Amino acid sequence: VLLKAAHHYNQKNKGQGGDFMNLRQRLILLILGTLVLTLGLTWFSYERSHRVLHSNLNQTGTHTALQVAKVVDEYVDRLQSTVINVSQMVRLAHAQNPNAKDDDLTPLFQQAFSVNKGKGIVDVFMGLEKDGSFVDGTGWREPEGYDCRRRPWYRETIRGRGPILTTPYLDLITGRPVVSVTLPLYEETGTLLGVVGVDVDLKPLGDMVARQQLLGEGYGILTDAVGSLLAYPDPKALLEENISVPSNRLSPSLTAIGRDMVARKTGFGDFFAPGSRDPMRAFY
Repeated sequence: VLLKAAHHYNQKNKGQGGDFMNLRQRLILLILGTLVLTLGLTWFSYERSHRVLHSNLNQTGTHTALQVAKVVDEYVDRLQSTVINVSQMVRLAHAQNPNAKDDDLTPLFQQAFSVNKGKGIVDVFMGLEKDGSFVDGTGWREPEGYDCRRRPWYRETIRGRGPILTTPYLDLITGRPVVSVTLPLYEETGTLLGVVGVDVDLKPLGDMVARQQLLGEGYGILTDAVGSLLAYPDPKALLEENISVPSNRLSPSLTAIGRDMVARKTGFGDFFAPGSRDPMRAFY
């Protein structure tokens, strides 16, 4: 309509071309101003949507990580309850027969293992303080010269008073990486009777964590309290790498996040996998 009006004005006022040019210039400026305003509003809308999307993604990712951690913690709590129950059974058996040896206690541990082996538990055991012998629910017999009191899991346990989750290690029976939930067992008088514990196969727990994804992408990582990898896409890194220490398998950007994880912080951060140019975001 403006163009037609300008054309009509120009036909009526031949010789007044300056006025027509001014109108045309104002029209162009109006169109350019509208275009710039539209582009500005579009960019503002994009930036706002981008920030909202990233905020929602970060909140969802962090929440998912915390929920998975809660599942792992609840699983460990159930294992600790199992160890406490077995300890109470041993204390009762000891009260009835203070001179009981490892062979006398074996049936009790075989029964306990039979009841609990469906929970990822691969052994229920006890190391005896009086002679270093070993009671095993699977029927395994310790080799000649074996002394449980020299084993790392035994020493680590007696340094504490309550249930502990040991550092992961290779099980002598299966040869597979396991973690033990152990508890020192004392008489009423305070005399140490030994250490009761369960061995837990890390593979089912690690597989459960590794399958975790966000919006159908990514993978889960599980570490122990000091950062040793228990679940990771590269199986060769398990028990060999620490998420807080850079290596050929772990980039500095990931281990920086790993140090926050070991410090029990929560949040998110970006990192690069070795050999990759595409950043990934970790939630913890």
